[in-house]
Amino acid sequence: MTTLAANAAVAPEVTRLRDENEVLTALLQMALAPGTLDEVLARSLDLLLGLPWLEIEARGAILLLDATSNTLVMRANRGLAPHQVTACASVRLGECLCGSVGHSGEPIYCAGVDERHSHRYPHMQPHGHVVLPIKVNHQTLGVINLYVPEGHETNATQRQFLENIANTLALVIQHHQASDALQESERHFRHLLQAAPDALVIAGAGGRIDFINHQAEQMLGYQSAELVGEPVETLLPESLRAAHVGLRDKFLAAPRTRSMGEGRELTVRRKDGSEFPAEISLSPMGDNGRTQVMTAIRDTTERRRRERDYKHVASFATYNPNPVIEVDTGGNVTYLNPAAKSAFPKLEAQGTTHPMLAGIEVVVDHLRRAGKDATLREVDFDDTIFEQKIVHIPDFGVTRVYAWDISSLRRLAHELKHQASHDALTGLINRSEFEFRLERALEGARDNDEHHILLYIDLDQFKIVNDTCGHIAGDELLRQITTVLKDRVRESDTLARLGGDEFGLLLLDCPLEKGHHIAENIRDAVAKYRFCWEQKTFDIGASIGLVGVTTESGELKDILSAADAACYVAKDHGRNR
Repeated sequence: MTTLAANAAVAPEVTRLRDENEVLTALLQMALAPGTLDEVLARSLDLLLGLPWLEIEARGAILLLDATSNTLVMRANRGLAPHQVTACASVRLGECLCGSVGHSGEPIYCAGVDERHSHRYPHMQPHGHVVLPIKVNHQTLGVINLYVPEGHETNATQRQFLENIANTLALVIQHHQASDALQESERHFRHLLQAAPDALVIAGAGGRIDFINHQAEQMLGYQSAELVGEPVETLLPESLRAAHVGLRDKFLAAPRTRSMGEGRELTVRRKDGSEFPAEISLSPMGDNGRTQVMTAIRDTTERRRRERDYKHVASFATYNPNPVIEVDTGGNVTYLNPAAKSAFPKLEAQGTTHPMLAGIEVVVDHLRRAGKDATLREVDFDDTIFEQKIVHIPDFGVTRVYAWDISSLRRLAHELKHQASHDALTGLINRSEFEFRLERALEGARDNDEHHILLYIDLDQFKIVNDTCGHIAGDELLRQITTVLKDRVRESDTLARLGGDEFGLLLLDCPLEKGHHIAENIRDAVAKYRFCWEQKTFDIGASIGLVGVTTESGELKDILSAADAACYVAKDHGRNR
């Protein structure tokens, strides 16, 4: 292929990438610009319908979900006749193409009118549809419905672009709908800024920088902390700084949104002193009477190099700190990034027999049959739990596996669960967990005529130890008594610290006589135990209340009250009984 022919082949792809970046940036800026959500949706349609390479008709609509009625309501449309607007003003979930996508959350690419097209209207002309879900975190917010000529098949590039648009629009819609949740709105707003393809700088009315995103850090060579609080003129050559102060004040006197490319180019200075020409857009923002201006910076000298080096984007996986693996349709490992090679040195040789790729063919087959391109699963390898995102890319004939270690998260979750159900001092289960298990035992007694025993154990001399030797001694006494108690119970029994010097013991499938024997054995063991602390020795006793857990035991509070009362009687009759 000659150079001229190669450039001609690349040109449409370059145009598409430029359009995609510009549309995504415009959508994100709409979220910050004044106006209602419906106005944002209408402008979004105008952006999409104005892209000739998408090969769609100049008509479409955006419908948002009304969760109270399970209905999609048309909020914006372009190019639709009045009877079309009336017929599709609201669509119940599951009805027609829009309702089906709203219900399933999966896109539909339909080349013609078929039996799924249940909403019809007079004089309907042949046509097809692209219907995309607008969703965030698996929650469907609405759908985008675009018209295509009958018989038209949307290609994979167009589908990916449209789905990116739907995902970005979902973030924009969520931002508008979350205005009553300030903290969430702040987090989401910053997420939008970080997701923007352009470098973004936000400055206050005084010209001091409040925020820069990651793209700005990379473009300018600064870390965020180096620029926050500095005047925006820091980013300009010294010869232009004084003049820019006047231009800034003039703009703030009558702020308005200024689109990318409107006005002359600006020269920007990097941290290392190098300079480059840039296009900028300006978006005034108001927050509680405080004016800020968001500036999007686009390096115009870098654009051509990005277009020439488009294929180099594939190398970004090299710098991913998490393992990235690629497998072709024949099961051969075609790519491992450095993190994957380091974590799994035998993977390339073992291929799909390696534990990290075990069953990958089954997963890919499931994705094909389900019409999906990605799924998540967990893999246990070498005592480490990895979560994998498996992405099947049929256009390239490969499956990519993105993996990250979640072992520490699992351990933390297990520790938190253990802490929530156990007493920190003795290691026994706590009162809340004990009552939960006792409730299950009561259910078994009522439903299956089972018989259990509840023991309520109260130490008799604990207060004397506490008052005489202090709480440290009291804590040590509780730990030692716990060991004494655990040595006298069965493996199937449940021992808990209920609070202070009180313990609970649930004896499952235990008749009354056997329960009394175990209780007496425990009482005797505690009575014979001697606690020593700093040359002092204490006799320890225990008063025990015993009740049966049967079909006649009543509710949880009733049986706990009965056991407590029985223990009180034991104390009242002389303790240690």
